[in-house]
Amino acid sequence: MVAQAIIKHGYTFTFAEHEGNRTIHIYLHEDCVPITRNIAKSHCMKIHKHEKQRLRESLGLLTSRICITSNLWTSCVGHGFLSLTTHYIDDNWKLHSKILNFVHLSPPHNTNALHDRIHDLLKEWKIHKKAFTITLDNARANDNMQDLLRDTLTVHARLPCGGEFFHVRCGAHVLNLVVNEGLKLIDVGIIKVKT
Repeated sequence: MVAQAIIKHGYTFTFAEHEGNRTIHIYLHEDCVPITRNIAKSHCMKIHKHEKQRLRESLGLLTSRICITSNLWTSCVGHGFLSLTTHYIDDNWKLHSKILNFVHLSPPHNTNALHDRIHDLLKEWKIHKKAFTITLDNARANDNMQDLLRDTLTVHARLPCGGEFFHVRCGAHVLNLVVNEGLKLIDVGIIKVKT
């Protein structure tokens, strides 16, 4: 239960060792032996492994195709991170979105590196034969990567419509670019009004 609370509320593993937490447990049952942060971490990792396996099995049973979203961030100290999210409709016509991975991505962040990492993650989840679309931002490496990924996935299984609709540009990213360009145009006018 402590591990589930840590996961649900985003607590640190040391939450298990907080005096107030331990006091509650001992109050509820005087023979309670409080757990350490290492045991809490171990329980959290077991829950993660179990839930990951459950999700992998449910994705394997899907009869529908899966849409994928991926994004790449670089931290202020230059560390790259890649996210992979799936979106799909189950047999009961219910829409699901699941974050599959948030992983460190070592440089270089070029076309081949992105392709290899995303393809490996899709194979790890055993959904490389179920892909329908991938949504990416407008980075040049993504344009080239999706071409390569489309070709690779076509080898495993035919993409619907020959992969013509495989790449979807991120609407939020496009809107952000449009707004920023608009703000650049009116920036001079705003400064003049302020002064």
